[in-house]
Amino acid sequence: MPPYEETENYVRTILDLGQSEFSANCEVPTGAQEWDGDLGDGEWTVPLPGGKFTSGYGRRNVPGLPAWAQEHVGVDIATPGAGSGSGGPVIAPTALRITGFNNTDGCVIAKENGDDPDFGFAFCHLNTYSVKKGDTLKRGDVIGTEGNKAGLGAVSTHLHFEIYKPDAPDVVYPYEGFNIDPEPILKQKGAWPK
Repeated sequence: MPPYEETENYVRTILDLGQSEFSANCEVPTGAQEWDGDLGDGEWTVPLPGGKFTSGYGRRNVPGLPAWAQEHVGVDIATPGAGSGSGGPVIAPTALRITGFNNTDGCVIAKENGDDPDFGFAFCHLNTYSVKKGDTLKRGDVIGTEGNKAGLGAVSTHLHFEIYKPDAPDVVYPYEGFNIDPEPILKQKGAWPK
């Protein structure tokens, strides 16, 4: 896109109108479905059952986001058909302990609950929490409800999911140098959305 304000505003307007005018009545091929409790057969389970992968880790160019937010430090998974309301249940992919919250972005912060050095996690943009600090969860326990809560303004309903290096502190936030790409880990653990 040429670096002209008028062109950038035109593209932003078209994309915004297209999203609100034309996608509202589009039918998602699979439609939103209530979770049936199936955890899958992997070592971990998908953190948003029935969700679809929508955005990957790394640099991107999203109109309207500040420069620092263009470096996406997690993956996004969304329930088809959720729109901008509450989506599906966000669940523990493995045994976890809840270590804190980032309420501005609707994030539950957790660590793997095991004997070895454990990955850290952030489950973000949740509309509701079903946990409190200190809770221990087993694989499949509900953490909260997929949502659109974000300090950057209105976002479509989705789960923004981050994984942190095992040496991260119990309460860690993005851009502190501990983020790692969740996709290869989720795939290796058998927990990548289909």
